[in-house]
Amino acid sequence: MQISNDSEDIKKQFLSGLKGDRAAYQTALLLLSNRIRAYVNNKLGRFHSQCDIEDVVQNILIAIHEKRWTYDTKRELMPWVFGISKYKVLQFIRSCRRRSAVITNFEVDTNHELENTIKIDQEYFENFSKTDLNLLLSRLSKEQREAVQLTKIKGLSFSEAADQAGVSLSAMKVRVHRAMKRLEQEAKEI
Repeated sequence: MQISNDSEDIKKQFLSGLKGDRAAYQTALLLLSNRIRAYVNNKLGRFHSQCDIEDVVQNILIAIHEKRWTYDTKRELMPWVFGISKYKVLQFIRSCRRRSAVITNFEVDTNHELENTIKIDQEYFENFSKTDLNLLLSRLSKEQREAVQLTKIKGLSFSEAADQAGVSLSAMKVRVHRAMKRLEQEAKEI
């Protein structure tokens, strides 16, 4: 039987694999790896080696395997896969930034680093399903939720968000930072 690279065929193979069909699961992971590799190459290819890209792809496949029981079979497979992929790509980018800072002992301007993180996080939130986003936001305090909604979802600058919320600029930055840390922890649990 010829298996296509169609999302529905991949989902059927993945579901069969979840029910114990090892060959179907292996086929699903192979087909997923091609799509994941293309995604990671698109995101990291200009800045990282093929070895780094392959490491990220393998980490994503491991995460999919470890979290396969969290997949809701009533939903589409690819958004779930790419949600994991985006998280792992962001994790890799952050680890590179940390390694680079340690190796070069480079002092980074906090505001510049924070703005770069926000751009990456904003891309992540734009692609996150509204249901999952609402679930995660509901777990934040009112102040943290407002800070995330103003800066990450509406795209306001920190100073604009601080003015709208009636707090100082530093308080807004702290709220966003703490909210993002909390969301990262909560997203791991979903």
